[in-house]
Amino acid sequence: MKLNSVLILICLFLFDQGFAQDPKTELERFVRNEFNNGELTLKIVKNQWNAPKKEFPTDQNGKILDPRILFESKLSLSEVELRNMGVVQLRFKYSDSLLCIQPLENSIFPEIEIDLGSSVARINGLELSKVAEMDIKDSKNLFGSPWNGFQWKSNKSNGNTEKGLKLTLGKITENGKKYIEVLWFEKDIKRHYRLLG
Repeated sequence: MKLNSVLILICLFLFDQGFAQDPKTELERFVRNEFNNGELTLKIVKNQWNAPKKEFPTDQNGKILDPRILFESKLSLSEVELRNMGVVQLRFKYSDSLLCIQPLENSIFPEIEIDLGSSVARINGLELSKVAEMDIKDSKNLFGSPWNGFQWKSNKSNGNTEKGLKLTLGKITENGKKYIEVLWFEKDIKRHYRLLG
């Protein structure tokens, strides 16, 4: 009798484990933990260079006398910052292993799907199947903090516009903010959003 009870408990445990929806990969774990079902408001950010004004020797017409000066001066990372350009509201919705990211209002932002089972992402239906884990350990970047996440790129290598597609989902370590970067083409016009929030 005890043996039957133990076998039944083992079977119930194995049955329960077989149907549990635990994330199977690091990608799925990261995306499900950081980007929950629901709505999220993110800031649209853009790089802004804040280089100090330098005086260059010029002639009477305003032409720089020594053009090598322009090539010798380089911008340091401390002269670049992220500037707020507006906001976008997104809806994150899971259906089994498929995450759909859609703008809440009428905007240029594309519709994004990520199949967490196959690790394939789509921007407006165009496939990005090349995925890589991002693990930036130092603070020498625009965020001033380590960050981690995942980045998808298109595998297309011909002259097709799909070649330039890119999607990044990340989390900034220092402040816990979420980071989304999307590069796509809308009617042959290159679009590039960097979102932080």
